[in-house]
Amino acid sequence: MRREERQQASLGSLSTPLLALNGLAILSVVVSHACGTGFIAMFWWTHRYLPVDVPNFSRIGSADYWLLRAMEQLTGFAVPAFLFVSGYFVAFASGRSQGTLWKYIVPRLQGLLVPYAIWATVLALANVAGKRRYTTWTFLKQILAGEATPAFYYVPLVCTLYLLSPFLLPLVRRRCRAVLVLLLVFDQAIRCLRYPVTLGVAPHWIQWLAGMTPSWFFPGNTFWFAAGIAGGLHGSALRGWVVRHRRLLAMALVPLYAAGLAEWELLRRYAGVDWINPWPTLLDSAFGGAVMLAALGAPDTQSRSQRLLGFLGRRSYGIFLTHPLGVHGTAKLIYHVAPGLLPHQFLLQPLLILTGIGLPLLLMHAVSRTRLRGYSRILFGR
Repeated sequence: MRREERQQASLGSLSTPLLALNGLAILSVVVSHACGTGFIAMFWWTHRYLPVDVPNFSRIGSADYWLLRAMEQLTGFAVPAFLFVSGYFVAFASGRSQGTLWKYIVPRLQGLLVPYAIWATVLALANVAGKRRYTTWTFLKQILAGEATPAFYYVPLVCTLYLLSPFLLPLVRRRCRAVLVLLLVFDQAIRCLRYPVTLGVAPHWIQWLAGMTPSWFFPGNTFWFAAGIAGGLHGSALRGWVVRHRRLLAMALVPLYAAGLAEWELLRRYAGVDWINPWPTLLDSAFGGAVMLAALGAPDTQSRSQRLLGFLGRRSYGIFLTHPLGVHGTAKLIYHVAPGLLPHQFLLQPLLILTGIGLPLLLMHAVSRTRLRGYSRILFGR
């Protein structure tokens, strides 16, 4: 039996759903950033195909706009899913190691940070290329705070949670329900700070608190990691619960999805501005949680779709690190070479998603076939 198969077997009843969930999450990350790039093409690159000043928001409400919004709304569970899986493996490692949890955490941090440093530096260099004015601190901040590309905030976040896990694990083990309820309330309270800020009615102290809890900082993002720890400690009970309630979870998806779409549009309109930067709202969190739990309750049938998602799940970190090269690189190429394609999201999105998934897989495959294959873990965290 291969090592991957031995590891998968040792994880028990959640092994296949966890891998499939990881694969579904990385696919959602790529779709989310393809949508973000589509909005840029729609509003900030309009001058490439129309004689207008930018940003131009005249296409809000168009079919292309609703296509992007519908796609983007589906992807809000990705970060909660990654955090859940990370927390699950912390609990799994704690039950199998003969020493302290640090024997798992330190190599895990190395496996995250070394590839991240390489690709964040590559993307940061690409961001400053051709710019006359930038400081060393601006360059370093892109790497340290995960600002080289929007997705990279996740790496400082999950590394912080790994460092906190030796303190979280015993709390979850002793007072599981109380800790999860407390963290859920705390995380959603932090999230609620964004509402008055977005609507422009927040007093200074709320603006300050919201500014002190950026996406890469753990307050507001701890619940799903702790829930993953709880799932790892009580995997059979979790699997049984989601299987018993999977029909209810599936029924909740459509109304939560529709409510999330409506909530975002209401926020945008009542804020009195043409556009607001996306952030996970309360309904987004509820929808994401329902998607994730429904995915964990899916039958372990080893279907073709599960095998495909498992394939992506095992390579999720490499795809995560390198997908901006495909998505943003393709968009920039179209911007310069074929700007007439930019307003047609029904054509643009498949291209961005295909290159966002395909280029990382080609890179990993190419490295595995050359003398560089010994550096695969360093480059892609595999």
